[in-house]
Amino acid sequence: MDGCIHVEYKGERKCKLRHGKGIAKWSTGEIYDGDWDNDSRHGHGIYKNTDETKYDGQWKNNTTHGQGKCEWKSGSTYNGQWKNGKKCGYGVYTWKDNERKYNGEWKDDKISGKGVMLYSDGSKYIGEWKNGKMDGEGIFLWCNGRKYEGEFKNDMRHGRGKMTGSDGSSYDGAYKKDRRNGIGKWKSCNGDVYDGNWLNDQMDGKGTLISSGNNIYTGQWKNGLRHGKGYTIWNDGRCYGGEFQNDRKKWRGR
Repeated sequence: MDGCIHVEYKGERKCKLRHGKGIAKWSTGEIYDGDWDNDSRHGHGIYKNTDETKYDGQWKNNTTHGQGKCEWKSGSTYNGQWKNGKKCGYGVYTWKDNERKYNGEWKDDKISGKGVMLYSDGSKYIGEWKNGKMDGEGIFLWCNGRKYEGEFKNDMRHGRGKMTGSDGSSYDGAYKKDRRNGIGKWKSCNGDVYDGNWLNDQMDGKGTLISSGNNIYTGQWKNGLRHGKGYTIWNDGRCYGGEFQNDRKKWRGR
């Protein structure tokens, strides 16, 4: 901003340099009112530019540095710490029309570290961030009562975690790119329990399902259906051991 040729300055000087309190107005329409040190904005000052951005806070060597609040024309605001012209440290960012509100740590102008994000629908995320995305350990609470507690990566459930539904159902196990993948235990709202392998949100591989009626199946699964070798015990004592295909017995059992 100091590269502009036409600058009007009113204020204190030292050895002909802007030093102390003063106001500078650039021909571009930018205005700075505050502290100066050896011709640089340094200390506390208020800056406004032509696109209606306003910064009120601390400066160091002509850049925002320290505690300060920035308001944008869109209505978004940031109130917190700055370092070398970038949001860095602890701060609160509120999006226009209160679409979202973040309260937590920043690094190099991006949400990074630990913080809380509040969404306009009432949902909430509490946990770790990296480069503006949910990344690491965290808890996501949906407005409809669902809850996930565990690991995140690139804004998705990824790693180990537990998901609890608003209907009382739950899944505790491995996730990959927001889907159940790997070993996990699922409990339905009606009492069914599955413990075993998952692939792309489906029971797939080896696992055991105990139904609410106490029927038990142990064996292979594919796309959420019994498929391959398995063994079923019904609650009336009947049993079947053999091959299944698309959830049906392939052979006659014993």
